[in-house]
Amino acid sequence: MTVSLCVNEQRCLQSAKPGYKDFEHEYTTYQNETYEIISEWRNLINAQLAISGGRRVLIVDGGLVSGMAPLGADAFLNTGFLGTLDAACKAECIENTIKTWGMDSTWQLGDDSHSRVSSLRGDVKSLDMLTMLLPGGRVAYYGEEIGMKNVDDISFADTVDALALSFGEAKYKTVSRDAYRTPMQWSNGTGENFTSSAEPWLPYGDLSINAAGQDAASGLGLYKQLSALRMKPAFTKGKFDLHETSADDNLVSFTRFVSGDDDAEKFLVILNVGDADETWYPPGNDSAIELGATMQVVLDTEGSGEPYEANFEAFNVTSGAGYVVKV
Repeated sequence: MTVSLCVNEQRCLQSAKPGYKDFEHEYTTYQNETYEIISEWRNLINAQLAISGGRRVLIVDGGLVSGMAPLGADAFLNTGFLGTLDAACKAECIENTIKTWGMDSTWQLGDDSHSRVSSLRGDVKSLDMLTMLLPGGRVAYYGEEIGMKNVDDISFADTVDALALSFGEAKYKTVSRDAYRTPMQWSNGTGENFTSSAEPWLPYGDLSINAAGQDAASGLGLYKQLSALRMKPAFTKGKFDLHETSADDNLVSFTRFVSGDDDAEKFLVILNVGDADETWYPPGNDSAIELGATMQVVLDTEGSGEPYEANFEAFNVTSGAGYVVKV
């Protein structure tokens, strides 16, 4: 006997050929029994560690569900930014995502099922700086560090996404995820140093690591500097103070510091995530730590290189720029 899913799960979309996404899967997803498996995994990991020693980290991809940490997960993948970071998502949008997901997250800007963030909004160095310096972990989808974009002109003959193929040649582009899954390009030339084959499983885009560059002004250069910076105590174990913003604001700013340790370095991070230049002003009494009028910029998205002093009583931040300031 064939039983329609409509009996148990609500139809949420209308299409001539209903698929998985056409239903609300309230009886088969986010069930308590599913999350209880996390405890079983943690017990298995602990049993192995008792034999071999060392440490293992359990990161769960399970949506925004509270209570996973007590079940044994060290962190969970934060999908709050996925597919939302178009040009309309400015400071308030980003701040709301940070507050919603909390600080146990492993932050990510993209994955294999959502548009590459560089295709949504162009230069994303300020977002790289944001997610690398927030509390928690950071997962980078390959190619983000060089600003890889979608490859949107993939023909039906070259398509490998099974879902897209099932929709046929007339509609495959409406659901295909192949544009976000093209190979990592290490260099220019045959195989791009990714494969020995002249024809990879999907076409290449037009940006390689060699073409993007690795100097301080490049995306990859910034990634390397941020990776080193986030090893400092202020970022590995420090407090996080997010400054309030408004609906029409382009600026996101926060401080990272080790509470009670006056000798540890303190940092202010200022980011312009909007489409217009804006002046940053100190938050005054809303700041958890005292900020000076003149402070040292230790890293910026412009690739300035050496640290430099700047006045922060009224600090101009160009669109897309980010600054890490030693307080």
